[in-house]
Amino acid sequence: MSGDAARNAYGLRFTLERRHLHVRVVGHKDDLATTVACWRDFAAEVRRTGAVTLLVEDDLQGPPLAPEDMPAFMEAMKGEGLAEVRIAYVEAIAQRIGQVEVGEILARELGFVARVFASRMDAEMWLRHGER
Repeated sequence: MSGDAARNAYGLRFTLERRHLHVRVVGHKDDLATTVACWRDFAAEVRRTGAVTLLVEDDLQGPPLAPEDMPAFMEAMKGEGLAEVRIAYVEAIAQRIGQVEVGEILARELGFVARVFASRMDAEMWLRHGER
């Protein structure tokens, strides 16, 4: 495994309850390509399972996606099937919430139904009872 590949390795644990998909992602990422690959894995599981909601618990080490990379990330996600599900994203590092919310704003502008949360409990509540 090359240095970049080892540095940007991640693992996913999916749990499906009825049509509600939960994924916990761990490892390390520090580039756009790894972020896109990770979210494409999420999207593939959404399509495979027919999930109607997606709860992402991000425990990845490394910096959040840079604001200048957000448009390319959003473009890469078009057509992946994530626009058809409600997405709750839990950022484990509270200091990153503001940066990650830039992605939420761009996603919502593009028609995605997505929100960023600091806690899993709040994310689950919004997925079950939040705006439709």
